[in-house]
Formats: sequence, structure tokens, C-alpha cells
Amino acid sequence: LEAEAGVRLIHEVGLLFFGERDSARVQSMVSGLEECKVPHQVLDRAGVARVFPALRLDASEVGVFTPEAGWVDASGALRASFRLAEKHGIEVRAPEAIDTAGLEAEFDAYVVAPGGWIRDFVDVPVKVTCETFGYADLQVEGPVWIDDSDFSYGFPSDQHGLKLGAHQTGYEIDPHEPLREPSPANKKMVEAKVRDRFGVEAPVRFWKGCLYTSTANDDFLMGGLGTKGFFASACSGHGFKTGPWVGKLLADFAEGKRGPEDFPRFLCP
Repeated sequence: LEAEAGVRLIHEVGLLFFGERDSARVQSMVSGLEECKVPHQVLDRAGVARVFPALRLDASEVGVFTPEAGWVDASGALRASFRLAEKHGIEVRAPEAIDTAGLEAEFDAYVVAPGGWIRDFVDVPVKVTCETFGYADLQVEGPVWIDDSDFSYGFPSDQHGLKLGAHQTGYEIDPHEPLREPSPANKKMVEAKVRDRFGVEAPVRFWKGCLYTSTANDDFLMGGLGTKGFFASACSGHGFKTGPWVGKLLADFAEGKRGPEDFPRFLCP
């Protein structure tokens, strides 16, 4: 996508997942990386200080560092995807402009992947929440990080500062609601994270609420729609990261190479 779009999207700065040495999630992370043969290191507090000097860890905590990970420019990737899709003959419509009856009459195949608005089209068991992130007035270099204790996360600083967020701790919201107010409790959590993990009192600004669409088991939902269409609720966070795989799958559905029934784990009638 980078090569065809001519823009930089991937920033391979590494990922540090940290928590208590005997945490089930930490152990699962290590087992998964070993099974998939992904290069990684399990680091004690001194080792973490070498790859991420600004971060504070307790003596009982370890970090799992994967150097080939990083972050993707989300808005840039979406803009590039839409632009290139249209270049290749795909028509992109916003959720509020989708009329499935019209799509059935007009096209040979169509895909509905409307994120938080999925329940406008399909009765699926998802929860839409308003999640919180902000930017601390702090310049920190290093990897992307995730704190196992509460699933808070952060990115290296950019022109706005150090981006930090709270994962899957938000309140339920109607996606049609234009106001997405960050949760006061989550704002306090993020502010405390700056103090506890970076040892400074830095104001957090540019607060924002964003939509998450989640299932009970954090898995994907896919299926048929009408007689010519397909839907996907790849869900937030991990859904974006697996976007290329989900997109290839949906393209195969539309071209008749395989169907949702070939993936019963994700199937939702």
C-alpha cells in the first residue's frame, strides 16, 4: 500500500508489552510469539531501560519487546486505501449513504463494513463504546507500548505530544450521537499513567472520544447480506491491524472464490 500510494504509513519502532512476570497475558504473549516464530526478547527492568529509557517498571515486571512491530498512520492508510480503491473501480460510500436495496439493484456485488454503524444493517451482537485518548505535553522516543495491568497504551511523541489511551474501558454510545465526550474516569486513568510510568507531571491535552465496536470474545463477524452482498464487523483496534487480511477475504467473497460459510468461526447469520 505504501509503494502504490507513494506515502509513508508504517513506522517500525517496535512494541513493548509489559506487566507482572507471572501474568497469564504476558505468558500467553510469549508463547504466541514463540509459536509464530516472531523475533522478540523478554526483558527485565534493566533490559527495558535500554530499549525504552523513559518508562518506569516495577522490579517484578518484565517487558516483551518485538522489534519488528510499530504503528501505522491510521488516517493516512484509510485515505490511501479509499483513493486506490476508487482508482481500481470500487465505489466507496459512507454508512449513512448506504441503501442495500439500491445496491442489490445496481451492482453485481457489494460489501458493507460500516464499523460502529453495523447494527443499522445487520442484527449482530456487538457493543459500541466511546473510548478515550489524549496527548500529554511530553516528548518521549521509543516503541509503542501496552500496559498489561489495565490495557492502557501509548505511542512515541509527535507534534502533539505523547499519545496515550485507555483500551475497552469506555461507556456504551449510540454511534449516531455527534458528541463523543471522553470519560472523566478514563481521563484520570490516563493522567495517572503519565505520572506512574513516566515520573512527571505533564498536562494531557487534545482529549478525544473514539468509537470502538466489540464482540464478547473480540472476534470478527462476517456473513451474507441480501442476495449479492456481504458484511463484515472486523471490530476496532485489532480489526484495523488485520485490515489487509479482512480486505482480501471480502474481495474473495465478492468474486465468488470462497464464502463466509468457509469461516464458521466468524459466521453470523
